[in-house]
Amino acid sequence: MNKDQITSAIDDFQQDVDQLVEQALLTDNPDEMRDVIRRCALVLESNFIPQISAAMITVKSKTAKQLLEHNLVEEIGGGHQDLLADFLRSADAFPSEKTYEETSAIVRKIRHYFSNAIENNDAMRSLTFITFAENMAGNIRLMHELSKRLGSEDLQYTEVHAEVDIDHGEEMIEAFVEEMKLHEETDIDQIINEVANLLHERNEVSFGVKRERLH
Repeated sequence: MNKDQITSAIDDFQQDVDQLVEQALLTDNPDEMRDVIRRCALVLESNFIPQISAAMITVKSKTAKQLLEHNLVEEIGGGHQDLLADFLRSADAFPSEKTYEETSAIVRKIRHYFSNAIENNDAMRSLTFITFAENMAGNIRLMHELSKRLGSEDLQYTEVHAEVDIDHGEEMIEAFVEEMKLHEETDIDQIINEVANLLHERNEVSFGVKRERLH
């Protein structure tokens, strides 16, 4: 699969994500807005660093490893976790016990997905998930818009990610293409379908809305 093909697959996936975001933005209830922010934040925070680490463990391509490492360095070295904490404080949207209950099943499911990828040394499963997730603008856009509506004054976390995630997304596509050259026998269409369904399930939980099963 080349760059144009993976980009096209991501674009198709993003159309469904955009529809979910628009549904989630229909609410004008402040409590519901905060619940969406809480769930999005918890799902992202719980999984991102372990996911990047799992991909770094499994990939074989030197280019892919370097790009994943760069992503991880920016996430940790840039203090993004502190930015997220400040963002949630300003929106009065720190995750609650209810948030953990609502998201625990999908968080565990994604962790299990990456555990299996490591156990089976499956580079394309871990990297495909990262590539799609890094090119999906839904979570950050939704968190940003809802926080603005709530009158939050600290939007640095979403503003920073709106910029850096564009570069990270392009880097992950490059990593995917380079790694794919080493796994030409892999049924990548099956993996993409699996990843898309898992990310849609994550988004439905995070956003609190359901998508129409069109595909």
